[in-house]
Order: sequence, then structure tokens, then C-alpha cells
Amino acid sequence: MKPWKEIARIKGDEVQSNESHFQMLGGGTLLIRSVGIEDQGLFKCGVVEEGLETFSVTNVSVFKSPIQPQLTKSYLTSTVGRHSEIGKCVAKDGYPVGNITWYKNGKVMFANGNETQNKLHILKNQNTGLYTIESTLYHTVIKADMKAKFFCEVVYPFKEGNATQRSEPVTIDVHYPVESVTIEVEPPAGTIREGDTVTLNCMADTNPSPAEYLWEKDGKPLKGEGYLTRGDLSNLYTLPTVTKEDEGEYTCTVYDFNYNTKSAVRFIRVKAAKENNRFDEGEVFPAIAKESHSADRHGESKALNRDAMIIGILVTLMVVAFLTSVAYYLCYYRKKTEK
Repeated sequence: MKPWKEIARIKGDEVQSNESHFQMLGGGTLLIRSVGIEDQGLFKCGVVEEGLETFSVTNVSVFKSPIQPQLTKSYLTSTVGRHSEIGKCVAKDGYPVGNITWYKNGKVMFANGNETQNKLHILKNQNTGLYTIESTLYHTVIKADMKAKFFCEVVYPFKEGNATQRSEPVTIDVHYPVESVTIEVEPPAGTIREGDTVTLNCMADTNPSPAEYLWEKDGKPLKGEGYLTRGDLSNLYTLPTVTKEDEGEYTCTVYDFNYNTKSAVRFIRVKAAKENNRFDEGEVFPAIAKESHSADRHGESKALNRDAMIIGILVTLMVVAFLTSVAYYLCYYRKKTEK
């Protein structure tokens, strides 16, 4: 046990002080100026009268809130499924040592030794006695983390109990392979007629944006002016003036950052113009025939031959009418003969 150190004394009207930031006031009150960490400890006040000493001991605790914790991202991007270093949280110049907690979207991230881990490092400033806490978060990234907000919170003891400070939140850029591909048609609805302008939009669920797109029509790569070929970074394909020759099955294949691929298929049906550049008002014509789901090879969608259906119906009606007439004639002739 360390010996007691005298810091101030009152003897009669004489006041003595052995430390510059200690001051004795009237009635035996001790004033401590510019309290520091070194002032924490036990203080004893004693009174000596007629050779007898009476004293009292009190404990002084010193608290210092740390600077607001600073959170820095460790890497610009993280990939789904990888155990990545998300960031480092630093809380400087606090006393005594606090505790750092990590949050994702407002919920505590408990270290479980598998998906989530954190490493704690405590530094003490030998000149001031204050502590700096560093906590590094490791986390197995999932797709939902792309928009998640991460922040850290330091909890430190204070005279009223505990106090907290939080860092500013950060988000991370999450890379994930292509999951699905769809083709959207603009304009989105209605009959496609010769002379219209149609744009196909290849939409891919992946991050970052696909490295390449490959457009094909009826299984053959599209070439020529206005067509997109493998290596193009645009997901749009435009038919400026649609003709019947543009009718067919369009496939968009996407290549992601790891060159995984997925495809989507869309069948485009074009309504031909009459010589007078008008259409039969009573004729019903479907818009876009079919859109396929994502696939790794071409679909097998086929358009119905509407003209063949109409001709078949007419032929069937004619046959029925003919057979009815023949039956009527035979019945009538037989009855007439019997008479």
C-alpha cells in the first residue's frame, strides 16, 4: 500500500500547498484545479488536536468521455459470401476504458465466431493516461447488405452511470453475380405495327452492372448499323423502323463481373400494313406474344399462325354446309320416290 502524500496544510493562519493545482479554502475545503486522471484516488483529511488525530477518507473518481467514435470503411467493395473486413471503429481519449458495440440497420451485431467477428485493441496514452479503443468488424456479406447501414457505439462509465456516443453510419458496395435477366419492351403495351420504333431493354439483377451484353435474333448474333454485339456495354437495343423482317425471337445474354452468364428471351410479333396503309377495324391482333424467363439457352417459343387458323375454320364451315345439303337432298328424293 502506497504511503499517504501530504498535499496541503493549514496551521493557524498559515496555509501551505505542495501542489500548484491544489488550493485550501476556508473551513478546510480542498479545491482541485484542472482535474486530471492522475488526481483519481483516495483523499484523506485529518485534524490534529491535543496530540490526537481525527481523519476522514473519500474516494475521487475521474471520468473523461471519448471523442465521438470515427468509423472508416476498410474496402470500397465486398463480395457476397466472403468473410470481409467491414470497417474500423476508433474512440479516442476516454477514461476509463469503454466498450464498443456494432450495429447493422439499428440492430446489434453479436459476435458469433462465424458470420460476425470483431477484434478489440486498447491503447493507453502514457502522458495523459487516457485510452483509445479500436474495434474492427468482420462479417460474411450477403446481398441485403448492399443498402445496410453500419455504425458503432461506444459505451463508457460516467458519474451518473453510463453514457454513449455513436459514429456516423456507413454503407458498403456489395458485389453479387447475376441472378436473373428480363427483357422489357418500350412502349410497354399495344400492338407493334410496321413503321413503329421499338426499344428492347435488357434488365439484369447483378452488381456491378454487367460487363458485356450479347443480343441475338432467332439464334444468330445481331450485326450491322444500330445493332449491339458482344462487348457492348449498353443494355438497350432499338428497332428504329419496324418491318415484318424484324419479327422473331430476341435473346439477351448477360456477362457479369466473373463472366457468369444468364439469358432472357422475348418474342416480337409485328403486324403488317395493308396497301392503303390501314388495318381492318374488326381484326383483333395480339401485342407482344410472349416473354420468357431467364435461361441459360435459347427458348422454344413459337408464334401462332393466325391466318392458318382462320382458313381452317372457314374450310370446316364449308364442309359442314356441304354435308348438310347432301343429307337434305337424299332425304327428299327418297320420300318423293316412295310416293
